[in-house]
Amino acid sequence: MEINIGRSVVPDNWDQKRAMSTGRSRRDLELNKYIEVIRARFLEIHNMLVREGKLVNPKILRGHFLGTV
Repeated sequence: MEINIGRSVVPDNWDQKRAMSTGRSRRDLELNKYIEVIRARFLEIHNMLVREGKLVNPKILRGHFLGTV
């Protein structure tokens, strides 16, 4: 699943496999930190849904993340 986070990166600095910037500028480091925060939030949502015995799929995760559920 992909989601637009409203941030951009120089294409040469993007590591597709790791889904993170390889750049060392302040902007690149802040982007990587932001991506880590988003991943952590998705993990929290996933764990909450599993604990509650609810269905987990990308659409549901995205809805919870965006606050539309």
